[in-house]
Amino acid sequence: MLDYATAKTKGNRSEAIVELIEMGLAVARSQQEAQPPLTVQDIVSQRQLSETVNELASEVEQLSQLLQDTVLQRLTVVETELMGESKA
Repeated sequence: MLDYATAKTKGNRSEAIVELIEMGLAVARSQQEAQPPLTVQDIVSQRQLSETVNELASEVEQLSQLLQDTVLQRLTVVETELMGESKA
């Protein structure tokens, strides 16, 4: 994960985690679509898995938004501090 973060997100581990989860969810979705269900139990399991994947996707979206908001807040604080120092 650290190699991925370094290579793909300029070392941002939180962003790397979000991207890796999104990639995993995409793979899970594609596998669900590629394999036809064989039994009633398979259909039920697939529906439950699909619901779980959708819930995780929603949580990842929320986490991504929270990450963006946090980064913006921190940038605003740093910018405010820098502006205060430049006036002094």
